[in-house]
Amino acid sequence: MISSPSFSGTPTAPTPAPGANNTQLATTAFVTAALTASGGVSSFNGRAGAVTLLGADITGAGGALLAGPVFTGDPQAPTPAAGDNDTSIATTAFVQSTLRLRNYLSGFILSNDATTPNTVLDIAAGQAMDSTNAATINGTAFKKTTATWVAGSGNGGLGTGLTLAASTKYAVFAAIIAGAYDVFLDTVNPPTHQPAGTTAYRRVGWILTDASSNIRVFSQAFDRISMGAISIFGPTSTSQTNLLCGAVIFPPNCETIVYCVLSAAAATTASVSASPVNNTTASVNLFGCSNNNAAALTFYGPSTLGPLTDASGNIWVSCSLQSTTSSAQAYGTGWIDNRGKDGGG
Repeated sequence: MISSPSFSGTPTAPTPAPGANNTQLATTAFVTAALTASGGVSSFNGRAGAVTLLGADITGAGGALLAGPVFTGDPQAPTPAAGDNDTSIATTAFVQSTLRLRNYLSGFILSNDATTPNTVLDIAAGQAMDSTNAATINGTAFKKTTATWVAGSGNGGLGTGLTLAASTKYAVFAAIIAGAYDVFLDTVNPPTHQPAGTTAYRRVGWILTDASSNIRVFSQAFDRISMGAISIFGPTSTSQTNLLCGAVIFPPNCETIVYCVLSAAAATTASVSASPVNNTTASVNLFGCSNNNAAALTFYGPSTLGPLTDASGNIWVSCSLQSTTSSAQAYGTGWIDNRGKDGGG
């Protein structure tokens, strides 16, 4: 057949003239002559005959082998999706994203301003993941007043719509606002009064105001906050069980620091204990005394770690008194606040 013939054996054909470039059949003689005339490949990398491609041929031309490649310069690769955990190449972008430790916080220690302690809060430099672990907040040393929030260090810090109030707890938030680091205050956590333009935030502590709406004097060492004693219970001359108290000083979900004073009649005992709200079985003995003297004595207990507060800052306090002429009183002197490092906010 002339259309689409199928040859077998060793079919031959006329050899076209050198340089022919049309639809004629190209015989082996034509091909060999064409390669010779053009100085075609008769050797490769110094090797002639049936040349086998070697790894050195690739690396010598600046390439890399599939097995054990050695890159130079600035090699790049696609960045794997967040959370990828296989043999994909990890780019620097993937590593940086993965290194963002969940709930990480360092620095951002709070203190009363040395010059204007009543109205100015100092926030030390720090770094933290935001509340959603999606962004890193890097902060320089900063100051905020108790006036309405205005961008920048040294300006007001009260969140949108808030007015300064006496005897009130304020959460302090490091934030990214309009693309820049800043700080704002809110009465609740999570915040509901963040300034416009806030794209990320992280609570870094709490402060209290006194009866004159000034910032209470306090000190912070790591996650421990200490301040002057504030009465949370008593004085009482009768035994009490599970009195709700503490919200006047303690922030929510913090470990309390409590100081007790007991006046015990002669030959009697007295004690104060506390427990988390809705968990009376986990009672913490805060302070106890036994007066073996012939006269009444007053005992001053050390500041003791108490139970965790509830969402309002409350704990339950109880006291046991053997005499109605005895009395018990408890004071809050501070708290332990891990500032959301356990994921609790």
